[in-house]
Amino acid sequence: RDWSSDVCSSDLANFNLSYFMGAHEIKVGYQFGRLMLRNQNWSIVNYAPLPGIPFSVRLNNGAANAVLLYNYPTDSKVFSQEHGIFIQDKWSVNRKLTMNLGMRFDAVNAWIPQLCQGDSPVVAGQCFSEQKDPAVPNLFNMAPRFGFIYDLFGDGRTAIKGSANVYHIGIDSNYPDRINPYSTATATVGWSDPNKDGKPTKDELPGDRKST
Repeated sequence: RDWSSDVCSSDLANFNLSYFMGAHEIKVGYQFGRLMLRNQNWSIVNYAPLPGIPFSVRLNNGAANAVLLYNYPTDSKVFSQEHGIFIQDKWSVNRKLTMNLGMRFDAVNAWIPQLCQGDSPVVAGQCFSEQKDPAVPNLFNMAPRFGFIYDLFGDGRTAIKGSANVYHIGIDSNYPDRINPYSTATATVGWSDPNKDGKPTKDELPGDRKST
């Protein structure tokens, strides 16, 4: 039987400050987010003919076809971090016209720490070096905001409103995994079950099963 665990850990902070100055109502803010995604996979298979080897059997119309070998246990982590700053101004130009002006800045960086695959009967142990910018690119975006309200007759009953804004769709939080060299992997080896007992053994599989 195989088991897996997906853990998401996050740190968030949000600060806002408002300031009133005559015809201006100014608001500034800062947002911070840090995310860690961890994926673990392991097996509790305890099969004496293939000691320490996580596997499953593939059949074709009930006949032995192949054995799938897994590189368990695995333990992978990726990190991402975001800084967001915004400023907006609600400006009462005169009794009829109010304008809303603003700008938002977002910076995202992510990285994969050094990760190590343990040695097993299936895969050779190795370590993968840390991956960060430019391999995992840092991202930066600006998003302007503009809006207005015009009171046609100055009595608060009839107004013309308009706005033009830019919004960026948030990036997938696990985008560093696209280049993550360490993940679950499967090797498929042919198996014909020569003694027809439905149980794979070492001498029924190719001799060199270990790969990197």
